[in-house]
Amino acid sequence: MRGRITRMKDRTKPLEQISTCRAIIIWKDKILLHHRDNKPEIPYPDCWTFPGGGIEQDETPAEGIVRELIEEAYYSPKSLQYIGYRLNENRTLTYVFFAFIGSKEAKLFKRGIEGQGIGFFTLNEIGRLNFPALSDRLLKKYRKVIEESIKTGKLPSSQSLGLTV
Repeated sequence: MRGRITRMKDRTKPLEQISTCRAIIIWKDKILLHHRDNKPEIPYPDCWTFPGGGIEQDETPAEGIVRELIEEAYYSPKSLQYIGYRLNENRTLTYVFFAFIGSKEAKLFKRGIEGQGIGFFTLNEIGRLNFPALSDRLLKKYRKVIEESIKTGKLPSSQSLGLTV
């Protein structure tokens, strides 16, 4: 089932450089994570990560995140919104999307065709998972922003997460 993206400015042409996309999907006080396959040839094998991945050459970031969510979690939420992008240390771009979902929609997520599984976790539970170092550092850096967003049910600003619009 495909969702649609709101609030993303026109980025209809694929980017020349390598780009990725990630989704922060919140249900109650929990965040959706994807358990990656345990294959040594992929980045972050056997780690839990935010759903997402590489954007293909013929895709926009919005199309990429919907495809990745379908592949990894079988579903893309209707309320998914683009909030900004980050230039990574390795000169790649990561486009970040955010969504709040209700219990009915949370039940639609299940393991897709990629990975070992998915699950919703509190911020404290995430701290006990095998989580990539960069993601862990960013989560720690922006934890208060994410906690406030969970508490208020409001999207964080791009600036508060260190993102560019």
